[in-house]
Amino acid sequence: KKKKSTKMFFSLTRALSSRRSVVRSVHSHSHFNDGEDLPPTFYDSTIDKYCKKKSHQQSLLTYKNFGKELTEHKLIMSAKYVQRELPIRLARELKRLQTLPWIMVTNPHIEAVHKSYWAAMKAIIKFPPVNTLEDDLEFTNLLKFIVKDTLDIVEKIARGVSESKSRLDKNQVDIQSFLDAFLISRIARRVMVEQHIMLHTTQADRIGIISPTCSPYNVINNVLPQVNSICEKAYGYYPKVKIHGSESVTLPYIVQHLEYILIESLKNAFRATIEERRRKTGLTHPDLPPVRVLIAPGENDITIRISDTGGGIRSEIMENIWRYGFSTVSQEQPQNSYGIGGLDWSAQLSPIAGLGFGLPLSRLHAKHFGGDFKLVVLEGYGTDAHLRLDRTGSALEIWIF
Repeated sequence: KKKKSTKMFFSLTRALSSRRSVVRSVHSHSHFNDGEDLPPTFYDSTIDKYCKKKSHQQSLLTYKNFGKELTEHKLIMSAKYVQRELPIRLARELKRLQTLPWIMVTNPHIEAVHKSYWAAMKAIIKFPPVNTLEDDLEFTNLLKFIVKDTLDIVEKIARGVSESKSRLDKNQVDIQSFLDAFLISRIARRVMVEQHIMLHTTQADRIGIISPTCSPYNVINNVLPQVNSICEKAYGYYPKVKIHGSESVTLPYIVQHLEYILIESLKNAFRATIEERRRKTGLTHPDLPPVRVLIAPGENDITIRISDTGGGIRSEIMENIWRYGFSTVSQEQPQNSYGIGGLDWSAQLSPIAGLGFGLPLSRLHAKHFGGDFKLVVLEGYGTDAHLRLDRTGSALEIWIF
């Protein structure tokens, strides 16, 4: 195995050196930025053509098993899969954007999203078939550029929808369904692309972006300093966290996805705890009850429960808690941590903080590979956030929600 690994490393190095000029041309990607457009007839027929092609779902287990015992042939096969699959998924996203009402399509933020996706699809289609390791290296550099070029897509679509929705007729478009489909499709594409990119990087505990033995206990402990720090900057202190249940259970999972969900859940619990205690005591720095986290492994699932005593969520608010854009962070005084009210101390975590995307986007990350994310509310007492994860890794990805 060591000889094979060393041989592949030197092959990669030689291929990279021999193709420097080609790679430089890939990085320039003038067709991403030159405003070039194909004739409308070709533009439309191309999207329709790719929309009709069959797309293939994957599971974490499939990605993980394919990435084991990586060879040059496997890298090429992975590139071929992405080269075939990505234009299909991008075409469906472009079609979804094109069917939006005119007031949304012409919004500058949504228009920028459309242009970025069309440029990415055009670049992939124009790229010659990947048949060699050298082709794969060039193609992987193109994918890196596309990922970088589309990093702010969620922020753009959030702002575009926010600016457009007040000008829409009530029954003109279902914003919730559109964003669910748009965002979970993006999650699926990013997983596919970044998995291929990271297969080119040797990591002791990862296969691509997947951790075969992701430990919820370790991930919770790893994100706590970040949440503690942000809460302390906003409030001057933070509640303690007590973790119960299994410390040893693991599952194949994408650590970054779990981190995102846990950070969102913990910062909500922290804020609710502090605000409720302040309201009840009238003190600025009252003693705080702990936030409790339970890790409960089952035969096929792992459930993580985050419990606070932050007063729960009022029923009239609960009706809208999963709706995108349900946020009033501009208010001076917080009313509740769950997407509503007050000090935007989560802004350091994400550029979309304050746009009301935290909870629904957390749920989509959980659902993407067969999990779920729910809130159980005891109004007047507290809230339990239940995160269920597929322990087997065999659940197929969801890209249409």
